[in-house]
Amino acid sequence: RFFFELDRDSDRPLVVWGAGRNGKDLVKGITVYENGIEWVCDNEKKIGKDIYNIRMRHFSEIPDLDNPQILIAIASPDAKIEIEEQLRSWGKNPIRDYWFFS
Repeated sequence: RFFFELDRDSDRPLVVWGAGRNGKDLVKGITVYENGIEWVCDNEKKIGKDIYNIRMRHFSEIPDLDNPQILIAIASPDAKIEIEEQLRSWGKNPIRDYWFFS
């Protein structure tokens, strides 16, 4: 909720990264505030499938989006480090471009 009150820029696409329990819970909560979110992960079994009426995409599609805001809902500490390294390689910065949610 606070993200939407303080940091959400409705002119930018919103992306949720993570298709596990945390990601699903976040998406359920977000749909109260937002329509048309993008949802990405690295799980080949989920990519291309519709979950909660949202088509799951591969995270490598993030650079194709126009200046997205990215909410990351990943439980694994190692995966969080890898994701942050990937985002930085794309020129993304914390708080301006991405946020971690638990």
